[in-house]
Amino acid sequence: MLLVALVAHEASAEANRESLVEAWEVHIASLPGTVGFEAVGEGVYQFGDTDLPYREPGPLFASLVFGLGLVGFMFSRLLLRPLWRMIHDQKT
Repeated sequence: MLLVALVAHEASAEANRESLVEAWEVHIASLPGTVGFEAVGEGVYQFGDTDLPYREPGPLFASLVFGLGLVGFMFSRLLLRPLWRMIHDQKT
């Protein structure tokens, strides 16, 4: 058990930021769904994927906002309307 802990500690001590970023870049580029992956700047990457075909966050953000709006509308129709009706009936 102690030997395993020492080997794991030595392996983690050898890993620095540059080697971890390089290993991450190789891993992301080798994924089967990766269409494009290139470094644009320091820590900034242009990434294309078959599962998420958007290059900009706009369509993804719009779909999330629309989905949350729909959930909010359904919540108000299903839960709040009967509650208001019950309160109204109690007042009359």
